[in-house]
Amino acid sequence: MPLTLGETFDAAAEEVQSAARTLPPVLAPEQLGALVSSLRELVDQLRAYPQQYARDPGHLPRASGAVHTVMSETSADLRAYLSTAAERVAQAAELSGGPVVPFSPSGSLEAAGQRLAISRDLLRSHRDPDGRPTTPYVVVIAQARAQRYVLRRVADVAWAAGRYADQLASRTSPSTVRAALEGTRDALDRAAVFGRQANQDAPAEMAALPFAPALTPRQYQLDTTPVLDGLAEDGDRLVRAAFQASRQERPFSGSDLQQIARSMAMGHLLAGRVLLEMGAAHTEPVAAALGDGAARLRTAAQAWQHTAQAWRWFVDTADPREHPSLPRYAYDVKRLGRAGLLPRTQPHPVTADAHAMAVRIGRFLYGSDWLPENGPRAARDVAAMLDEVGGLEPLLTGLYRLPATGRALAEAGPHHVQHVAGGLVTHDIDRRPLHVGETHGRFYPPTVQQLNALTDTYTPTARAAQKAADQLVTIAHGSGAEMLRARLDAAVQHAPTPPPPPAAAEGASVRVSAAAARSRSTTVSDQRRTAPQSENRPAHLPAGQQSPQRRRTR
Repeated sequence: MPLTLGETFDAAAEEVQSAARTLPPVLAPEQLGALVSSLRELVDQLRAYPQQYARDPGHLPRASGAVHTVMSETSADLRAYLSTAAERVAQAAELSGGPVVPFSPSGSLEAAGQRLAISRDLLRSHRDPDGRPTTPYVVVIAQARAQRYVLRRVADVAWAAGRYADQLASRTSPSTVRAALEGTRDALDRAAVFGRQANQDAPAEMAALPFAPALTPRQYQLDTTPVLDGLAEDGDRLVRAAFQASRQERPFSGSDLQQIARSMAMGHLLAGRVLLEMGAAHTEPVAAALGDGAARLRTAAQAWQHTAQAWRWFVDTADPREHPSLPRYAYDVKRLGRAGLLPRTQPHPVTADAHAMAVRIGRFLYGSDWLPENGPRAARDVAAMLDEVGGLEPLLTGLYRLPATGRALAEAGPHHVQHVAGGLVTHDIDRRPLHVGETHGRFYPPTVQQLNALTDTYTPTARAAQKAADQLVTIAHGSGAEMLRARLDAAVQHAPTPPPPPAAAEGASVRVSAAAARSRSTTVSDQRRTAPQSENRPAHLPAGQQSPQRRRTR
């Protein structure tokens, strides 16, 4: 599964506890120096974390030149006692003296520090280097309750570090070093107590915050990657792409939107089939709930298919990969050089993710050699499928990612249509304007009614996907599973959406320029030769024209 915020803190605390359990009963002087130095580095990381996190994701407006963060009061005691612990462990490192040599048990503390660094990188991944949001989860990260969760988990690691300092002090012979380590333990214990007490209302769903994946093309390993891990990673990439595309940072084209709609329709249909197979192997009332979930997934699949059918009448001139069959050029048209090639464009990287989600579910249902071109066949044994994913609860958690991702894509759909509307043409003869004759051509600009009809298809699609996701959450809760990711997604839905950048807001209804369309293309559709610049021709005259020459007189 993709790395989450809660897993990073759990791993850090486990590494510290493992280091405490593996301490030898007697320590040599050089071993003591190495262990104290590792503890000092860990405490420094704990000390720096609350200050950096409270300022990075979001802060209140500055007043009178002072930085006043939303966590300035609740994290004051935590930072104070962590600073005291850093001073005492630094004193212990100086008193231990001697050369510091590598010692194997200290590797666990180093690994704990790495996990803390990864957690900070995870939080930063939801913003770009310039501080702009890259995922919708940034609005939750900036809230005070989310920051309390992080400080509470820092307090948990501080408590484990205090136990390590206590074990290290009990094995230390010099009284001065032992006293400094005991002071470190006391400060870490107080930091843990105050940190937990001040952050009791920390939302548990923040543990499901994922690492924002990069939107770069990648090689898909459908056979080696576990199906639930693949669904989670593909869904995170699609959610990030939909968020950034709605802000005109890396928009979808019309062909991308049509391909994504087809893949989402197939994926929801296959997911509904999986629930039907599971329902046949279970008894009531689980079977009825699974059947209801399958019905809602089929409804979402039909809505996505309706959206894909609506795109069938449109062609994006900037990315005409999806277009109807075109007649061949006549011989005289080619001879006169009037035939032009369609631009060869590359699809958005996440169109492959949408297709991969459907293929993963299909192979989970029908076997590892299944392809969409093969069509349906006999499903695998239910026991084998449940054994592969670890039970019904993990399966429901993994399948939830499909309708949740579909809802995010459908909610952003109207923004995508608005962005590409200026470059769309249609070939729907029933909607052809009256002033356009038969000789005008096969394609013509769409009417406002056609564009509105295309945009309106996304509203019922988002509603159907949300109902399917809610039903999967209900089934999981009935089985005793707690979907923290669903609670996190619900918090994002109720949080205010961050405003788009000024440039994107001003040009939200403007189609990409012709230069941008040409930069997206890998071939030139119409190459025209221009006359070379003549040395005797003024620069202000167009190519092929010359200024009048005076007649020479003898």
